[in-house]
Amino acid sequence: MDDEEEENRKDNRGKEVGSQAQWARKLDKLEEDLSFLFPDWQQEEVEQAFFYPEVEAQNTDGAAGTCHALSSSTPRDVSAADVDVTAKMPLSPKSNNSAAGGRDPAQGGEDSSSAPAAPPAPAPPPSPGPMEGPPKPQGQDRKMLKRLLWRKIPGAKLDTAFWGEVSKSAQIKLDEAHIEKLFRREAHKGKDQAKKNKDEGEILRLLDPNRARNIIIVASRLQATPAQVKQAVWSLDMSLLTMDRVNILLKTIPTDAEMELISQHAHDPVRLGQAEQFCLELMSVPRLRQRLQCVLVRLEFTETLRELQVDINSVGTVCHQMLTNKKFKAVLGCVLAVGNFLNAGSFVGDAEGFTADSLLKIVDVTSTKGSKHSLMDYITNLLLKTNPSAVTFPHDLRHVKAAAQERVAVIPTTLQTLAQGLAMIEEELEQAWDQEPLRRAFPGFLAEATKELAALKEPVAQYQANYASLLRIFGEDPKTPINDFFRGLHKFISAFQKCQEDIATKRLRQQQAQINDSRTGMVAELKDKISAGQLSASTVVKSMRRRAPTTSLLIA
Repeated sequence: MDDEEEENRKDNRGKEVGSQAQWARKLDKLEEDLSFLFPDWQQEEVEQAFFYPEVEAQNTDGAAGTCHALSSSTPRDVSAADVDVTAKMPLSPKSNNSAAGGRDPAQGGEDSSSAPAAPPAPAPPPSPGPMEGPPKPQGQDRKMLKRLLWRKIPGAKLDTAFWGEVSKSAQIKLDEAHIEKLFRREAHKGKDQAKKNKDEGEILRLLDPNRARNIIIVASRLQATPAQVKQAVWSLDMSLLTMDRVNILLKTIPTDAEMELISQHAHDPVRLGQAEQFCLELMSVPRLRQRLQCVLVRLEFTETLRELQVDINSVGTVCHQMLTNKKFKAVLGCVLAVGNFLNAGSFVGDAEGFTADSLLKIVDVTSTKGSKHSLMDYITNLLLKTNPSAVTFPHDLRHVKAAAQERVAVIPTTLQTLAQGLAMIEEELEQAWDQEPLRRAFPGFLAEATKELAALKEPVAQYQANYASLLRIFGEDPKTPINDFFRGLHKFISAFQKCQEDIATKRLRQQQAQINDSRTGMVAELKDKISAGQLSASTVVKSMRRRAPTTSLLIA
């Protein structure tokens, strides 16, 4: 019975040793793979997760405790024959009792007082494994040391004879404190510190790459250094601050967010990138954007005001002409008469007036017999016969083309923009200190510009009143944009003028054909008389020279 129990105990111990060896080999393989899968800064986290779990206290008994004991220390290769470590571990209560000197109950159930203690089982022979090496450091936090990311040879591939000699030759005493001092990881260093070390000595590029590239390109077009640009903006040097340069600067100057970012590194401008240095230089000018906008208002004001005056005069003139011009009224009367004749008996007949866009419809009506003629051709011919002076009305309404431009529709908005620009300059002057260059450069301009802008109020009010009357007369929507209204009228005038040119060309051709026919008949008659001897050639030539020049040319 004792022999059988001894055999069972040896079998159980062999199984436990085999299980421990299997776990050790798995941990060896895992550690080898992790050393190549993760960088150094991640190795600590991985090792902490796999080899130093926080649940150590919860896995202290059974196979789980054995597994954790292996994983909480440096993994080593354990084979079935390597029993020097496991032989010292308590495998069961029976072995504990034996090791304590008591009698195993299975061997008779007697206590130690009634029988001599059984001799302890002989220790198994030591393993020739190569991992004896120098003693492992005790009591230090190895998680805080830097790792040597070597490739560990798995136990199955290990040459135990060679590495056994290597381990024996490494029986040295390590200065653990010195090693720990040299290779300890700094706590809480993190990515910020790594980035700081990386950036030391490098150029700081704080702006978005695309934004920085655009700033560099645009700044190069200024053909001046950042310091020169800054001085020109501060002193308001109008010889350098042209309209193109000011527009470029307004697209280039940093935003508030960019200013805040760059100002954090203003103490070390040498390390900033080219775009950042340009922005930093301009940032020193107070109220930079408002200052440039004032300069732009001054540069644009004269040209904008001149264009406004031309447009206001054109619109005012054409509105007045359409309301008072007798030629234009004669054309409208002819169209009204012909249109009522065509529309007699329909719901659109007996009209007393028509909308302005109806003038374009007469081009679409064509004749049904003979050569194709439009109603425009008929009305133009009718006017040429009954009222020839009326067909010259396009000359009187020559400003219609200008009134049809897009910018005419925004005359009120443009006036408001100019007024806002002058108000901004006035506000900047109030905030500027007495010796500020802004105080010397703008007061005279502001007074003159305000006066010129006020002079446009009356003509603007006059043309707006006339235009409102035109919309009412032609039955148009009061909200019709002024350029849309005159665009339709301009198309009608262009079609009317083209019709006149076509009619003139056709009449010229008819006259030329009549002249050619007359010449042919006259030449034939003269030839007949000369052949009959009734006239001599010299007499005919002398006679023709006394005739009209046109006829002489035709005969010649």
